[in-house]
Amino acid sequence: MTNLDHGSGFSLVDEEWIPVLDAAGQRRDVSLTGLFAQAAELRMIACELPTQSFAILRLALAILHRTTGGPPGEAAWRALWRDRELPTGEVADYLGEFRDRFDLLHPEHPFYQVADLRAAKDNTYGLERLIADVPNGMPFLTTRAGPGMDSITLAEAARWLVHCQAYDPSGIKTGAVGDPQARNGKGYPMGPGSLGSLGGVHLEGQTLRETLLLNLVPVAPEWQVADERDLPVWERDPQTAAEEATSTRGPYGVLSLYTWQSRRIRLFVEAGRVTGAMISNGDRLDWQDRHLREPMSVWGRSGPREREQKRTPIYLPRPHDHSRALWRGLQTLLPAPPPPNAEPPQRLPPMVVQWLARLTVTGVVGSDFRARTRARASPTAPSRRSSTRCSPTRSP
Repeated sequence: MTNLDHGSGFSLVDEEWIPVLDAAGQRRDVSLTGLFAQAAELRMIACELPTQSFAILRLALAILHRTTGGPPGEAAWRALWRDRELPTGEVADYLGEFRDRFDLLHPEHPFYQVADLRAAKDNTYGLERLIADVPNGMPFLTTRAGPGMDSITLAEAARWLVHCQAYDPSGIKTGAVGDPQARNGKGYPMGPGSLGSLGGVHLEGQTLRETLLLNLVPVAPEWQVADERDLPVWERDPQTAAEEATSTRGPYGVLSLYTWQSRRIRLFVEAGRVTGAMISNGDRLDWQDRHLREPMSVWGRSGPREREQKRTPIYLPRPHDHSRALWRGLQTLLPAPPPPNAEPPQRLPPMVVQWLARLTVTGVVGSDFRARTRARASPTAPSRRSSTRCSPTRSP
């Protein structure tokens, strides 16, 4: 088994790797450039798992946030909403500037990977650690078997790579050479991928363009806070096997969070197909009180941490209750505001839901506008993922 095939690249900017549904309900693949250029004609991102679609949506949002400069305020957001198309020229220029960082096979800084990641002993790595619908050690509980596990296309590997950084389950990982926290060839549990602890929520419009803009919360008072240190991973120095120092890794905003490197990964390629992946521990993420930076999750107060730290309130992401349909827990998504001088609320709705309420109350979107609220739970959850429709909520 060899490392990345350096002979030819695989640019996520130009190669078709993102499954989508068009307005006619036909499924096809598009590149990152095509995703934005065709967004007004596409229905949605449509991957194998809803969590895969959610992870790629956040990747696209990071690109759009960076391209639009925030957007810097509500007026700038409204201008984007009025346009029939996304700013595809600016997006193309931005992707062109960082094209080499989106190369899945780059010899020095392959996308979402560490090029020289290795273990102390030579090991053979398969795909079961990368592909989320193949239970590790329980291959009889999957529809994939035989040749289906020998190799996958570069396009499919790119999708699972993005998903792995977001939802890889907690557990013992391969200890990487250069990781000072690895012991005896093992990396010990540090929690799930960045989205595994969230009560993930996003809004879905009639087209992918609407979906992207509805979840593009602007940099404005009471919404997102600007921080010049907040950069997507492809604008930062390439990762090494070691965890980045807490003093520099952030997160500083949505760009950090949407492209967080929870794992150190290296894909193995033979004859233009991915045959395995080494997955090691990456950067830890403490979600405490990130509700002003992470707009796509439900939040709840943490009694144990408040008692331990002797202060209130302290908020943590609130994962979805898998035993209940989403509509039965609407009070979690849409809690009533507390009366004046009352205790801080026990729950906070996702910022994207609050943003939709703001758009409705201010008349930016009409009273007859409808958006679906999609809840995304970890694929390792014991029950099904939730998904339902709801109308915009008006602020009181």
